[in-house]
Amino acid sequence: MSYLPEQSPAHYDPNAEFSDSGDSDTGTDSISWISWFCSYTGHEYFTEVMDEYIEDEFNMTGLRQMVPYYNYALEMILDIEEDLDNELPDMPDVHVIENSAERLYGLVHARYIITRQGLQQMSDKYLAGHFGTCPRFLCHNTFVVPCGRSDTPSVDSVKLYCPQCKDIYSPASTRFSSVDGAYFGTSFPQIFFMTFPNYLPTGVPNDYYVPRIYGFKVSEHSKAGPRMEWLRQFPESFEEDEDGDEEIDVSLRSANGEDTSPRTVAPVDEATAADDQPVDYDQGAMPPVKDDQRSGVSATPDSAADAQRQNSTKDIMAGIEQTRLAS
Repeated sequence: MSYLPEQSPAHYDPNAEFSDSGDSDTGTDSISWISWFCSYTGHEYFTEVMDEYIEDEFNMTGLRQMVPYYNYALEMILDIEEDLDNELPDMPDVHVIENSAERLYGLVHARYIITRQGLQQMSDKYLAGHFGTCPRFLCHNTFVVPCGRSDTPSVDSVKLYCPQCKDIYSPASTRFSSVDGAYFGTSFPQIFFMTFPNYLPTGVPNDYYVPRIYGFKVSEHSKAGPRMEWLRQFPESFEEDEDGDEEIDVSLRSANGEDTSPRTVAPVDEATAADDQPVDYDQGAMPPVKDDQRSGVSATPDSAADAQRQNSTKDIMAGIEQTRLAS
């Protein structure tokens, strides 16, 4: 996919004024760079980052290496006016600084919207429907949230995540095609719905489209058949999800030829277990004496191999005993 390069919006005029319709006595007030940037056409997904957040150097860690002319861009965002007489001769063009300011604000915006205050501001925009609805028909106009496919700038444009079908879509309007997806990040949708779980769709039927011809379902092996139908199938509850995991585990063990019957543990005979305890004969311990040896009755081997094995054991024990006496 080809991604359009960053395009700076119209030139920002710090002396621009806007009328306050709520109070006719105040006349006109100047607009800040952040307010102007967020009100620009195509930036409806952005929220205004507080100046206090940007002024905290901890929140800006690592951004200096990612943004050219970092100091100039930061001063433009915070509306810091410098004395024009003290400008450096190699000061870049104002349009270059505006591009850097846009990138810097976008990267700060991706960090800000996962804070408590930022999540609340994005929540207000979500409830107001500023992000739009899912284009999928069977999601029944579920609200979506913006997200990115990469946290690196200039990789891909902003996308929209639907909590109903768990999929992402490109915005319908082309005015969002120049908005970088890194300005919202890959983690925002998950953090947003973990913070506001009541925003997750409930009561919406979990439907998925089944292609049919004259009422007959199209085979999955057909070129026109459904693909990855399982992506639209979700458990209705957490308990059902756990049961499904157990069924998958059993089916996998069965496919590998493993025994899938319930595992049982045989009872342990204490008398037998005592005879099976390991004994360190190197420390001078004597081998256990069988009941038939205590009674003076020698065990009769059932075969020549058993007799040979018994003789070998006696020779080994005799050697161990001689070594112990010699030491």
